[in-house]
Amino acid sequence: DVIKSAGYLSTVATGFGFGADEFSRVADVMTYVNNETQTTLSATSAALAEVGPYARIAGLEFENMAAAVGVLSNAGFQGKQGGTALRNMLLSFTKMSKPARDELKKLGLSQKDFVKLIDDGDLQGALIKLDKAIESKGLGAGERFKVMNTIFQRFTSAKGMSLQLATKAMDAIKESKWDELTAGARTSKGSAEKVAKRKLDSDAGRFDIAKAKFEAMQVKLGQRILPALLPIGEGLVESLEKLSQ
Repeated sequence: DVIKSAGYLSTVATGFGFGADEFSRVADVMTYVNNETQTTLSATSAALAEVGPYARIAGLEFENMAAAVGVLSNAGFQGKQGGTALRNMLLSFTKMSKPARDELKKLGLSQKDFVKLIDDGDLQGALIKLDKAIESKGLGAGERFKVMNTIFQRFTSAKGMSLQLATKAMDAIKESKWDELTAGARTSKGSAEKVAKRKLDSDAGRFDIAKAKFEAMQVKLGQRILPALLPIGEGLVESLEKLSQ
């Protein structure tokens, strides 16, 4: 388990461009998110590994991305799928096609409006801003579908991602307390150590510690008794050899 956990941390840290000195930060944030949402260390690692390289290039905050992964996991987007959904939402706003920019222009918006929000770590605000613009135009279901499909074409063209799934992921971000989760992640220092201590304080943890102490005691006893037993053993061997002759 320790080796696996270290592997998960290393994968995430590498994706975000962190050195070994940031491992404790990564461990604390991931532990906090795991405790506050419906995810696991391996699933969080897979999601963050997927979005990490893009987030690093875009200069997005690790805690903010980890919180988003937790929010998406609560909506059923676990592991790599959650990371893919998050990355494609971000890319849909920051790497827009010309048809997507034209749709925004019709709504009285521009790509710059959204790039600024993404740079500030406010994907939630970007999605809400787009929703309000669409609602203000009174678009019907068909027109709304066309707009969303054009803007989020990068998202919906991804393997296994339909507009329905894209909408579900976006709704999860819009309706969540992402800002609160991000704030918690920013103040999560020491979370990993606390969880480790709780595990050691559990019955299983105490058993492991007792087992380790017992094994250490066996080694020490062996080191003390063996020198005294060696002459006796050697004497017995010599006696048996004489009898055999």
